[in-house]
Amino acid sequence: MEQKISGKILFVSVACLVVIITIISLAYTCQSHFKNIVVSQTLGQLLTTAKTASHGLEEFVSEHSASLKALSKSQYIQKMAYNREISHPGQEGSCYTESCPLKTLYDIQKSRESELDHLSISLLDAGGGMLCRQPYIKDRIGMDYTDRPGVAYVLREHRPWVSGVFYNALGNLAISVLQPLFYRDKFAGMLRWMTELNTISKGFVQSIKIGRTGYVWMINDRGIILSHPQKEFIGKPVTDLIRKGASDKGLSVDETGIKGLIQKRYGYLERLKTEKEGYGIYEDCLTGRDELVAFKAVSLGKTDWHLIIALPYSEIAGPINDHGYNMLGLAGGFILLLGLGGLALHRNRKRQVQLETETKYLREIDQSANALRESEARYRSLFEDSGDAIYINTKEGKFIDVNQSALDLLGYTREEMIGMDVRNIYVNPDDRSVFQQEMEQKGSVRDYEVKFRKKDGTQMDCLLTSSTWQGNGGRILGYQGIIRDITKQKQLEARVRQTQKMEAIGTLAGGIAHDFNNILMSITGNTEMALYDAPESSPVRSRLEGVLKAGSRAKYLVQQILTFSRQREEKRTPIQISSVVKEALKLLRASLPTTIEIHRDISAGADTVLADPTKIHQVLMNLCTNAAQAMHEKGGLLEVGVTDADLDSEAVARYPDLSPGPYVVLTVSDTGQGMDRSVMERIFDPFFSTKGPGEGTGLGLAVVHGIVKDYGGAIDVCSEPGKGTTFRVFLPRVDEVAMAEAEMSASIPTGCERILLIDDEKAVVEPAQCLLEHLGYEIVSKTSAVEALEMFRADPDRFDIVITDHTMPHMTGQDLAGEFLRMRPDIPIILCTGFAEPSISETAKASGIRELIAKPVAIHELAETIRNVLDG
Repeated sequence: MEQKISGKILFVSVACLVVIITIISLAYTCQSHFKNIVVSQTLGQLLTTAKTASHGLEEFVSEHSASLKALSKSQYIQKMAYNREISHPGQEGSCYTESCPLKTLYDIQKSRESELDHLSISLLDAGGGMLCRQPYIKDRIGMDYTDRPGVAYVLREHRPWVSGVFYNALGNLAISVLQPLFYRDKFAGMLRWMTELNTISKGFVQSIKIGRTGYVWMINDRGIILSHPQKEFIGKPVTDLIRKGASDKGLSVDETGIKGLIQKRYGYLERLKTEKEGYGIYEDCLTGRDELVAFKAVSLGKTDWHLIIALPYSEIAGPINDHGYNMLGLAGGFILLLGLGGLALHRNRKRQVQLETETKYLREIDQSANALRESEARYRSLFEDSGDAIYINTKEGKFIDVNQSALDLLGYTREEMIGMDVRNIYVNPDDRSVFQQEMEQKGSVRDYEVKFRKKDGTQMDCLLTSSTWQGNGGRILGYQGIIRDITKQKQLEARVRQTQKMEAIGTLAGGIAHDFNNILMSITGNTEMALYDAPESSPVRSRLEGVLKAGSRAKYLVQQILTFSRQREEKRTPIQISSVVKEALKLLRASLPTTIEIHRDISAGADTVLADPTKIHQVLMNLCTNAAQAMHEKGGLLEVGVTDADLDSEAVARYPDLSPGPYVVLTVSDTGQGMDRSVMERIFDPFFSTKGPGEGTGLGLAVVHGIVKDYGGAIDVCSEPGKGTTFRVFLPRVDEVAMAEAEMSASIPTGCERILLIDDEKAVVEPAQCLLEHLGYEIVSKTSAVEALEMFRADPDRFDIVITDHTMPHMTGQDLAGEFLRMRPDIPIILCTGFAEPSISETAKASGIRELIAKPVAIHELAETIRNVLDG
């Protein structure tokens, strides 16, 4: 009996020992498994953060590259680079005016990214010389930039370039993006965007918070440190960091020793050379402590940076150790329960085993859940502190988590978004279905363009980058990703396209003006010939004089076209506003419907201002056209008034741009639909328009405001919805009376000299030849510049003066004049043009041309110019 009891005791003891060993083994296995889970999840979170920051860096450079590429399409910029026009503030048409696309891009980037330090956008010519720079630095203009990073490459290859890191003129690390320019398929120069690396580091590296003591640093593919919490290492090779860590431990290492340390302790530095991303546990280069490290390559053009996120292992050791203590306590409890159960095994063995098993699993689950909750709370800050809008939603389309950036972007509270259907933020809900199909097919989507709607109804253009969230067996449970707002980028692209369209319209308008001037000169020339032939008493004379008057009005219209196309320099003269109003209303009446009544009230005693009549005409036509469009549906009354006013200090207090003194007040009122305050605050903004697509450029009132301000005046607007609108324009009044339009002199100068007349239009040459022959001159005319050159070369002394058109096939008038002057330097030359850039006047005079006159030219003007040149 005793032997049987001893055997039973031995059996129970062995069984208990086996169970105890098993419990300890299970506790150790659970602890190891928990540790691996925490480490794996933490490394995964670090890598996700690295990917997000890397993507942000790549998008930052990509956006600015795209902006430069869009700007390079501007013919204005292409032409300036091709002509190597050095630009300084204050010059007409310089890069520093509000209309310049380069300044527009700089202002937009500076206002959007005010944190950018030392941001600059420059224009270089085809030789690498600086033409203009935003912001303006006088000493840099004209400098040779061929030694700057990437400039020689673009000059040689004519391709875009994203530079590596270099030291700028201030001795700080910087990067640059270069975009080649082409004008008429010829390489014309390049655009250069530059900013300091510290700016990028602030926005994408230093802003990342990793636990309590984690940090982010960055190196390039040559091992140079680009960003680091300890500023003294920035710009130095990573080997200096390793050498400093060894020195702090009392060690002295050479290059071979450093390589050994990298392979043994800092292996991720070796992995960077061959892997785009990765993670692991390594030693800190300075302190030697264990760290969780994740790295991700940042691809920038032909160079790579490497973003490295490090978190001390000690920050996750707490939850792991706590879990270990809990497991130890759990194992001890089980052993104790086992002992008690052994004593009571004979009474309720089956029930005790079941109870122990249930207790074990419940405690394991509880302890693991607590540890995981602590870990999640610790590292949720990585999710919440991200500057990008991050979301997680179920496959069915319900939001289950969003960070603060997403809430700020969409305008919802967290309570409103959690559980909300994602289709609520889509402008077109069908886009969600297309996006979901792509996600299920590819597993991830990058830069998917879509329109979202904020809570307040505002629509925005966004880029969506997302990946699937999978459960056991690879089953898709939901999606997680990043939303990036690109609305401002889209608006910038639209503005650049609008600027290019306006440049094209201007070029077309200039070409039309050139052809029309030739036709107009033929009409006025033949009319003047008919006037010379008609008797004084003939009734035909009054009709012919009417034709000349109409031709004069047409010439005035052509001048407006040339001003629009920027082919005519502004000339300010004393003019009477009332005369411009009368002329403009005559033109406007024909284009307005009969439902709009025009009332004119000119009561000014003195209404003379110093201005370009074309600009004043443009102001009036823009204001009247806007007023007419406001009354287009129901008709109404358009009132235009001119008065004079003397404003004192109290009166000008509401107009910051005005000084006390005499003014002419131009008033344009309508009885249309009016405007609310929100519209009134933006009507003078460039590209702002309340009209539908294709019905306006949004530039009319912006141009009016610019003209009035340029003349030292001010513009005031008063409007209420449903009660119409009134614009008042204040312009400084001058005492000098505007010169009346010169009448044709009754006595036109004559002569007997020999004239060579050249124009490619026969309809221009014939009447001009007849009129000049009528005045006594001996005329030889040619419609070919090449034939005229051959005739002159045969006998350079045959002619006393040459009159030539500027725009002709095969050879321009200016080039032809240069050939004449090389053969005979003293030959007087008059250049006629119906279409020329403002710079032609200066270059023509500098090349030896005596006078430049604009088509269509009246006979008395031509005759007086000939005599002035010959007798002068």
